[in-house]
Amino acid sequence: MGIIYEIQQTGDLIVGYGTGIITTDDFIHGLAKVSTQPGFRPGLDRCVLFDDSVSLPDLNFDNIRRLQDAAKKPELTVIENNKISHDAGYKLACVSSDEVKIASLKLYEALWKIESKITVEVMIFSNKKDALVWLGRADLKIADQPNLV
Repeated sequence: MGIIYEIQQTGDLIVGYGTGIITTDDFIHGLAKVSTQPGFRPGLDRCVLFDDSVSLPDLNFDNIRRLQDAAKKPELTVIENNKISHDAGYKLACVSSDEVKIASLKLYEALWKIESKITVEVMIFSNKKDALVWLGRADLKIADQPNLV
């Protein structure tokens, strides 16, 4: 259980799958791992699907800041190493139908709005279809479960 991130090459999108108990450290480990996958680059949009069983036990203000710092690190590292002059940014669509998770995700969304170097637009959706439309990938087919091959 936890979170698994994959880079969807055909849609140029990072897809995350969350199940069971997900701690802040699980999120941070997943972000570090995906940033080393072939095809990763700054600005890739993301769609994270949380199933109904997900528990986010330690998603509080301080840990959200830790998570955001971890999300910024690979973006800024690639920008600095490649001498890219523009600020980074991407869209993050979170898909959950659970109101408690939605409240936690809204705090995550609100804290990005005060970030200066990375512009992250976060939206929360109750279904995958609406999330993909917002991401500009309405025709993209993504699995409901990670590819564990």
